[in-house]
Amino acid sequence: MFIYPIHYGTMVLISEKLQDIKTTTKEEINDHPVKTGFELIGQNARTLSRCIAFAVLNSKLLIFLFSRPLAWYFYWHLDSDQGAAIMAIVLERSRIGNFLNTIISLTGLNVTRPREMSPNGTGGTIAPGE
Repeated sequence: MFIYPIHYGTMVLISEKLQDIKTTTKEEINDHPVKTGFELIGQNARTLSRCIAFAVLNSKLLIFLFSRPLAWYFYWHLDSDQGAAIMAIVLERSRIGNFLNTIISLTGLNVTRPREMSPNGTGGTIAPGE
């Protein structure tokens, strides 16, 4: 199984699914670790299986056709260690850091900011016709 660099469209699908993940507080985990762990597994296992299937397929058409059967396979054949290892690979292959760096650098450019037009650099704006 190969996980190639993930396309933007696949990242969007994965991010939408990851928003459905239910979390809990550290206090709840410390108070009832087994109960809370099993509740979180029950609530999130299918979602994580879908995210892994999206990353493996990494194509709009393939995701549309095969994500449910592949997610079902992952749901019934992966254990928690394997799922965690694959999700770590998915996060590494999605290169989210590079995407964020691109967004941050674009916000610093201010491409749409109005600029003053001055022939001598004094900051005065010359209107058309003057």
